[in-house]
Amino acid sequence: SIGSSYGLGEGSTSTINPYLEYGVKSNEHFSYSTKITATYATGFLGSVFDAGDVYGSATYSSKTNSGNSLNFIGGVKIPLTTSNDKNSAGKPLSLDYQSSIGTYDLIGGINYIVHQKWEFDAGVQVPVYQHNKSTFFPDDYTDPRAAKFAPTSNFRRNSDVLARVGYYIMFNDSFSLKPNVLG
Repeated sequence: SIGSSYGLGEGSTSTINPYLEYGVKSNEHFSYSTKITATYATGFLGSVFDAGDVYGSATYSSKTNSGNSLNFIGGVKIPLTTSNDKNSAGKPLSLDYQSSIGTYDLIGGINYIVHQKWEFDAGVQVPVYQHNKSTFFPDDYTDPRAAKFAPTSNFRRNSDVLARVGYYIMFNDSFSLKPNVLG
């Protein structure tokens, strides 16, 4: 599948995040997927486009008697950059502009789908190797708005925990929309 998301970050930094994903189901219970991401970011510090990360995951699915499904997910994330993109003047950009944080991560999660309409997710992402080479300091910029961005030189990422609720809107067998609330 092909997809994209849009984000608005610190200092009104806009991001467009396209991705390409391929999945295969090996049997009734196991499936595997690979996803590659990229980011185009633009704001008052500059504009940049770069490859992001490669994700690989395996999912174990079990159907309940009610037709709901419970899924367990495990995976890895491999960065395609070191998180040190620069603007056209050669100055380092903040993490809001970067296509990857530059960490190798392990991912685990659980997913519960109710009546093929509601989706409830919980997950954890743990960095196991930090390859971030960011050299961003807001003081490198004369624009006072740059002070809104945190310095990220020698940035070290911590683990993340997330929860998400989504609702499937099916238009036909090949097109759906799923709004989400993420925390």
